[in-house]
Amino acid sequence: MKIIKLEDKDLLAMEQIIIDDDKVEAMKFLLTIQEKIAAEERSKMKSHLDSSDPVKDFHK
Repeated sequence: MKIIKLEDKDLLAMEQIIIDDDKVEAMKFLLTIQEKIAAEERSKMKSHLDSSDPVKDFHK
């Protein structure tokens, strides 16, 4: 499960899309939400090289 944090401007845009029944803007909105999710996932990804000792867990 993902929790998406929307800003006030996102909620306003979503309401406007619904009121206008604007399919093009709805797709644009979904793409921006998708990018926010992807950016959040990238920020959570860690590499073993990010630690101070990248070889500490290396096994022969």
